[in-house]
Amino acid sequence: MPRPLDLDRLAAFTTEPAAPKMQESALPTVPPTPVRWPSREQAPNDAQVSVKAPGAVINRFRTLCEINGRRTYAEMLVLLMDRWEEGSGQG
Repeated sequence: MPRPLDLDRLAAFTTEPAAPKMQESALPTVPPTPVRWPSREQAPNDAQVSVKAPGAVINRFRTLCEINGRRTYAEMLVLLMDRWEEGSGQG
């Protein structure tokens, strides 16, 4: 059989009386400036692009990046664009 609750032990947890409320005229008129977390946005010169293509094309591009000096996708994209501009692709 469970013991009965001893409610007298809860007296130690009573709260102190609340402080008197400030009058409306004593409240600050300008709210404080909120503290903000640092921005998670990327640097202005960085950008991101998503390419949707068949898996074979994406795998071909990844393989091309790995074979030719383990270049990053951005480095390979620059190389391919430069080669295209040098060739007959401009016209």
